[in-house]
Amino acid sequence: MHPEIENLIKIALADGVITEKEKSIILRKAEALGEDLDEVEMILEGKIAELSSVNSEKQSSSVKEGSLKKCPSCGSPVKAFKISCEFCGHEFRESKALTSKQKLHEELVNAEKEERSRPLSWSEKLDAENVYQRNVDSRKASIVSSFPLPNNKEDILEFFNLAIQESIKTGGVQDQGTLRKAWKSKALELKTKIALELKDDSHAQILIKEFDKTKGKIFVPKQLQVFIGLLLFAGLLIGGILLGGTFHDEEVAKENERLESILSSIYQDIDLKNYEAALIKSSSLKWEYEDSWSKNDTDKLTTAWDEKRIELIKSIKEAQNKN
Repeated sequence: MHPEIENLIKIALADGVITEKEKSIILRKAEALGEDLDEVEMILEGKIAELSSVNSEKQSSSVKEGSLKKCPSCGSPVKAFKISCEFCGHEFRESKALTSKQKLHEELVNAEKEERSRPLSWSEKLDAENVYQRNVDSRKASIVSSFPLPNNKEDILEFFNLAIQESIKTGGVQDQGTLRKAWKSKALELKTKIALELKDDSHAQILIKEFDKTKGKIFVPKQLQVFIGLLLFAGLLIGGILLGGTFHDEEVAKENERLESILSSIYQDIDLKNYEAALIKSSSLKWEYEDSWSKNDTDKLTTAWDEKRIELIKSIKEAQNKN
């Protein structure tokens, strides 16, 4: 990364907070210098995640030595937000505490209960369920966005997997993607943390690949899904009608061609006064093609060729009697 960008990041970190204005300045400078904006933004998100973790640990009563904690394996001082000891590699676990996934689940459940118990105005009652759903999604999105990142390996991977699955999940008809976008953002934060802290973990890398696959997925609201479905159905129906009509016309033409060929042969036999052969061929002068696509048309053609056969046989017999 360009030294000027690194210097701007250091300056922004000096007060322990990266503001949106500082972030905007860094990204503009990166663009002007031809840097990869996605890479720079990922590094920034990682720094922000680290700051968030440090601030969270500072406020926690479990941290006895400011921003440091003691490794239970080798006794070395380790930064509070680290998930493993930098000296012996020991992974910090919090098996007795609720996981981040469990804590977040409780907060989301409580938020939905509170929103659904909130009284609605007269106008909102006209569309109560949709109003509730939009409010619930908005409230949940806010909780997900502000929820702190975990600091132990199992918790991080479990939370990351949850964020990936939720970021591609769609809700009901009124789902506008608000909650999905919040989960997507949280998954990106976790990916950044994993890239910094678990870059050699195989399970973590599998989850990162799974998350990267979701980037190309396009969110389609339920209303649009229904509309697209109806359009596809209508297209298939119209296509079927056109295809069926074309097939019908082709088969009718083939049948007419077959009977006209027989008729031509009959006329040749009559010219040669070979009346017996003409009578035999005339008896096969019957319309054979039928379908349910356009039954009225085929019924008319069947009748027309039946009448033609009867008249032809009558004419042949009259000519035969005269000769």
